[in-house]
Amino acid sequence: MANLPGALRGGLDTKIFADEEGCLERIPDFLSQINSKKLPALLVYDNNTKKAAGQKVADILSRAKISFTEKILSPDSSGIVSPDYTWVIELRDLIKSQNVFPIAVGSGVVNDLVKRSSFEAETPYLCVGTASSMDGYASFGAALVKDGYKVTLPCTAPAAVAADPGILRAAPYDMTASGYGDLYAKLASGVDWILADRLGLEPIHTESWDLVQKELPDWIGSPEKLKAGDTAAFSGLFRGLTMSGIAMQVYKDSRVASGAEHLVSHIWEMAHLSRNGLPVSHGFKVAMGTVLSVSLMEFLYHYPPGKISVETAVKKRQTWEEREESVRRAFPDKKTSDQVLEVCRLKWPDEKALTLRLQQIVSLLPEMRKIFDDKLSSRNRVVDDLRRAGCPVDPAEYGVSPKEAIETLVKAQMIRQRYTILDAVYELGLFEEFAGAPV
Repeated sequence: MANLPGALRGGLDTKIFADEEGCLERIPDFLSQINSKKLPALLVYDNNTKKAAGQKVADILSRAKISFTEKILSPDSSGIVSPDYTWVIELRDLIKSQNVFPIAVGSGVVNDLVKRSSFEAETPYLCVGTASSMDGYASFGAALVKDGYKVTLPCTAPAAVAADPGILRAAPYDMTASGYGDLYAKLASGVDWILADRLGLEPIHTESWDLVQKELPDWIGSPEKLKAGDTAAFSGLFRGLTMSGIAMQVYKDSRVASGAEHLVSHIWEMAHLSRNGLPVSHGFKVAMGTVLSVSLMEFLYHYPPGKISVETAVKKRQTWEEREESVRRAFPDKKTSDQVLEVCRLKWPDEKALTLRLQQIVSLLPEMRKIFDDKLSSRNRVVDDLRRAGCPVDPAEYGVSPKEAIETLVKAQMIRQRYTILDAVYELGLFEEFAGAPV
């Protein structure tokens, strides 16, 4: 698929998407469409992605007599390229001073660095994917570390995305499994969006919903084929991840591709969750977050509605002063807790609004149970699917105790206004029952 449908393309940053065997040979043609000023190219990669695809792209440009220079991103002391904003400053200044057209060759970090630096330099760029590792290729944000904090900075998505399945297959399998975890999570985030839609909080946007959800079962349906190196499976995975980014462009928000599971992942990112000195990949954190999120869904959507007393739940809710104390305790850093409190205040309903919402949730439980069963089946099914793809499913594998996992859920509910299963369980006062202990 070399071009996106015209009906979508007019309103998107990304005009071209190619994911077939040999598609990198068409990069000169892609550049003729998106590099209107006919600028020389700037290839940006690290040592690994240069070997994976960068040298191939350089050879293709040479044969097409397209001039280019290169910038190799060096790893930090951990052996990987850091998504630090200082790289953005260096790349932005390089793009502007040399008047070049950027081409990112890599996956998450390389793409995000070039995405933001191109945005600041006010120029489009082309992305060559080297691994099916995350859904950020075509998204409009870049996850970076700035002033010591992990933040997602807004920026324009790539004008073109190209990835050869043969190159994707050659990537370390952990990167592929990570991408599978990120894509699989869309099942759970979809159920979260349905809940918000039914509550009248955020109506489902059909066009962006279909881009992610319509073919999702096919994209994630055969994880064992990824391990076998099946070309169609790799193409499907990369396409699903890219379409998630396209859907974010269409909807202009990440709701289409993330729910409670991504909020859990974000808490672990803030805590710098690592293993053997290396940060745990985004997709692996999301996979474990999906299991926790689905566990909450199974608990709530199979809960007998007759056992829930809305009146009791409203009476037992924290006062705002108690809520503020909980947030300060969960996030000791004042700058962070101040930001979290702003979010919590925005989504703090008064007693009447809370009563009406909880009544709605209770009335929706039979419908949400059917939706959950149809889309996710059970926690056990989700665990089995993720394991078959090689994703971690138990936070304990990364040193997170069961108590800490519950604390992560509690924190995750606080940090975003987006309504998810976390909010429903919190507002119903059922976190302690789910945890089996005070939280």
